Amino acid sequence: MAHIRSHINSKHLLLSGFLFSSIILSAISIDSLKIVFEKAKNISDKINAGTEIIRSYQGNHDSVVFYTEKILKTWHDQKNEFALAQTYCVLTRVFCEEGRFEKAKEYGQRSIDIGTKSNNDSIIAKAYINIGFTHYTEGDFEKATENYFTSLKYSEKSKHEKLAAAAFNYLGLTFSTKPNHDYKKALEYLFKALDIDRKTNNTKDLGYVLLRIGGIYSWQNDFDKALKYFDQSARLADSAHITDLQKWNLEFAADIYSKKKDYKTALPLYFKSLRLSLIINEIPGIVGSYINISDVYKKTGDYQNAHLYIDSAYFVCLKFKTHSVFSRIYWCKSGIFEKQGDLKNAFDYFKKGVRAKDSVFSEKNSNNINELETKYETEKKEKQLLEKSGELKLQKAESEKQQAQRNAFIVGFGIVFILLAFIFRGYRQKQKANEIIHSQKRLVEGKNKDITDSINYAKKIQEAILPAKALKYRIFPSAFVLYQPRDIVSGDFYWFGEQNGKRLIAAVDCTGHGVPGAFMSMIGNAFLNEIVNEKGITKPSEILDQLNELVITSLKQNESENKDGMDISILSFDMKNKTVEFAGANNPCWHIRGQKISETKGDKKPIGSFGKNDVLFTNHQFELQSGDSFYIFTDGYADQFGGKNGKKFMYRQLQETFLSIQNEAMLKQEELLLTKFKEWKGNLEQVDDVLVIGVRV
Repeated sequence: MAHIRSHINSKHLLLSGFLFSSIILSAISIDSLKIVFEKAKNISDKINAGTEIIRSYQGNHDSVVFYTEKILKTWHDQKNEFALAQTYCVLTRVFCEEGRFEKAKEYGQRSIDIGTKSNNDSIIAKAYINIGFTHYTEGDFEKATENYFTSLKYSEKSKHEKLAAAAFNYLGLTFSTKPNHDYKKALEYLFKALDIDRKTNNTKDLGYVLLRIGGIYSWQNDFDKALKYFDQSARLADSAHITDLQKWNLEFAADIYSKKKDYKTALPLYFKSLRLSLIINEIPGIVGSYINISDVYKKTGDYQNAHLYIDSAYFVCLKFKTHSVFSRIYWCKSGIFEKQGDLKNAFDYFKKGVRAKDSVFSEKNSNNINELETKYETEKKEKQLLEKSGELKLQKAESEKQQAQRNAFIVGFGIVFILLAFIFRGYRQKQKANEIIHSQKRLVEGKNKDITDSINYAKKIQEAILPAKALKYRIFPSAFVLYQPRDIVSGDFYWFGEQNGKRLIAAVDCTGHGVPGAFMSMIGNAFLNEIVNEKGITKPSEILDQLNELVITSLKQNESENKDGMDISILSFDMKNKTVEFAGANNPCWHIRGQKISETKGDKKPIGSFGKNDVLFTNHQFELQSGDSFYIFTDGYADQFGGKNGKKFMYRQLQETFLSIQNEAMLKQEELLLTKFKEWKGNLEQVDDVLVIGVRV
């Protein structure tokens, strides 16, 4: 227990530095793996290198697909079906954790097909585990359990102890997390897995088993036992540098502090856990962290953030179709409304939670899971008895005879059925054609509505993340923000901060607009909060240096062709010393004093790996005088087509506009700029997101 306490109180507070160094090491190891894959003569080494390359790029879908196709082509050319099956198993897990469940099950079935064809029971066992976990992630606990028990049959048949341990491990997970959990049964399976993993020295799986045992004891409020198992799991995670296991150790440790009502310690741990999940793109981890963060904010009375993070969890679940979590999300939402005294919404969301639970799990479903367990145990005992008595061969021969008779009957019946089908076919074809047309129309309309609803919900989340007007007026009493997204959601965003006596404001333009830009904006907003609010950095150039490093690292841009990034202008006001500092990535700052406008250009490089990353950003400092105005903006306003000739507005005309409205109050300036923009645009489409910020001191 002493280790996990020190692990939480010191090591995880320095997690950012460790994370960067581990990712750099990861990049080096990827290069080594590629060399091994190309040059290794030993097929086992080549398979291991190929699968590890795919795992290393997990979270970057384009890179996963690129290297998968390359690796699979190698196995196809060599006609190596064992290697193909192993790679398919890896892809099942990768796509499951990305939320691409149908793709995951497709690759799992390919593994089973190859294993069946080649009589390789180990491959079949491994594939059933991965398919089972995919069903579990979707919330189909019955199918998950069925696949795990099927995996156990094949792993025991092949005498593969590690795979049997994995099946026991996931059965323990399922019994502990299904809605009507059975902790006693879960511990029974987990301790079976623990014995095998210790015997076979299976480090990573052992770490997860210890973690899950600790989790059950934590849920039962037996914190001493929980910390004992968490401590062992944390030691394994650190010694082997297993990032996903470190993430879950953080999450479970934070749970204990939350249950002890030590929210001040719990919240930073949840945020560090969320950060790891975002980096490795682990969807269940992201959702779990969002829910737990929301719960802490609810308990501490910060209802705005409580709603924000539970809504973020909902949006991720909606996007990746992780239906099993909806009931928990609705009940959390209900709890927040109840705390706020909004009993109507509390009751409505409680009912939604009940319906969501019933839709993915029922008493019948629970009974079926128990029946699957009984069936597995019964078949196992019957098989042992038959083998001892020598009746197994006779039973198999009789079974084959009966199957042959059934097949003959099926063939005869099939011929008659085909003749009847041809007669009926003509009548149904015309009717079906009309049904298909109407069905497809309804399907398209439904899909369009789902997509629009999802994007509208994303808009609510993005709006909640943007600084509140009250915060703007408190930090900058004389300022305006003109914000006009091109689509429902925006790739531009504005940010305010206050730290160490400095007042900061930023205008940010992320790659793209619409949904892709909005996702980048959420990442950028989170990183700016981390840099300024957590690390206490207020110098604009250092903020951009840190932001650049975080974007490159988190999006794994050194390892892929990912070119996402952002342009930004940021100002830091020191009202006590009457100075302001500025730094920019591609974007400038305009300063107006009297009727004179001066421009300070940002560095000619963006935030992201497609800039010159060995060059640091430049810091500029100015003295303040009463009445000075500062303007930062994205390129949407100046790039808008319009006017009599349908040309761009351009920066020169924007400068003239600013000078012409200098005698107006800042809120009036916002109104005049918006009117000017609409008049210029006329009936033409808006070409980009628009963001203009003005501050007067």
